[in-house]
Amino acid sequence: MLDVKQGQKNLVKKNLTDFKSYIRYVKLETAENCLIGNAIRDVIVEDNKIFIHDNDPFLKVFDANTGRYLYNIGSKGQGPGECSFIRNIDLNVNEKTIAFGCVKVLKFDFEGQYLGSINLPDLPSNNSTDILWDNVVILDENLYSTGAYTASDHQFNAVIIFDEQSNIVNTLKSYDNYIQHHTIKTFSTIDQSGFFYRNIDQILFFRGICDTVYVYNSSICSFEPHFLFDFGKHRRSRYYPNPSNDNNDEISVEKLSENERFIFIDFWTRKASTEPFNDYFVRDGQNVAYINHNIYALYDKQERIFNFLLQPVKGIMGLMNDIDNGMPFWPKYVSSENEFIDYMQAYDFIDKAKKIPNPDDSFKKFLESVDEEDNPIIIIAY
Repeated sequence: MLDVKQGQKNLVKKNLTDFKSYIRYVKLETAENCLIGNAIRDVIVEDNKIFIHDNDPFLKVFDANTGRYLYNIGSKGQGPGECSFIRNIDLNVNEKTIAFGCVKVLKFDFEGQYLGSINLPDLPSNNSTDILWDNVVILDENLYSTGAYTASDHQFNAVIIFDEQSNIVNTLKSYDNYIQHHTIKTFSTIDQSGFFYRNIDQILFFRGICDTVYVYNSSICSFEPHFLFDFGKHRRSRYYPNPSNDNNDEISVEKLSENERFIFIDFWTRKASTEPFNDYFVRDGQNVAYINHNIYALYDKQERIFNFLLQPVKGIMGLMNDIDNGMPFWPKYVSSENEFIDYMQAYDFIDKAKKIPNPDDSFKKFLESVDEEDNPIIIIAY
């Protein structure tokens, strides 16, 4: 159990060299046919390739050494291998296959060849209140899983496991015993259907409504509880009507990544951060200012220590980059080779670099090569 109250008591700064000893910045080729949008949903580095999922209905693939644009995977449309929107992507490194979660499961190999589609299964009529969400993970070459949610009534299933013939193989039930309450409901797909992520050979599923991470057990073809968060008074209300709109202590999980020893956690908070800072995001070409209350946290599975992290540079969250005294780093993705992957839009990289007090010459030289119109900067720590 990860006790959020304990994490708040243990506010620390951590150095990147506590985890890695070498860092590399990759400038992606910037051309008309491979521009990355402002909203980056995923950056995955595997097989010496960088797979980027933004708001386009296809992946853009770049060489992980040179940043050279290679090809797209998928395309926009309604034909074979085409879709209008990708909800999520999943890479099975062992099989070198990729699944797109959309109205169907679209399957490709790492080179972009279309391998076919799988329909989401039909739920039994007694589970008719459940809707399958198109967040898909590949369990093995013939098994897949997706989350479920409901916009009304009781949620029967949290996860559905199905095969390539769309047959339901197993389910993770929402509750052991059916309990219905006329006021306790959640309409958030993030809370109900959660998200999948990988840790080397583990496949994990976080479900916000119960603050629990489940791990896939292939021997019984089912998801089992792995660990849970104890939010205490910081528990975010997910119910309608919401009794705690004024609870500024609310905290919830935004994103998780993990390796053999550590869990890296991105927390959303309403106003619980001890270091809020002015930030912005880009929408329709305009900067939208807001106060960022997010907090990063780290759990050491070996020592069973849970810490909230202080900002290494004011206004920049992450690990102190003591390798080149450059940009603070956060592992948004951990590869199957245990490489840590971070990324940042070029204009944001330039803007945040102004806050770094004493960068090494190597970082300053790289910064001089970056233009604010460039594609995102990919940062890889070894």
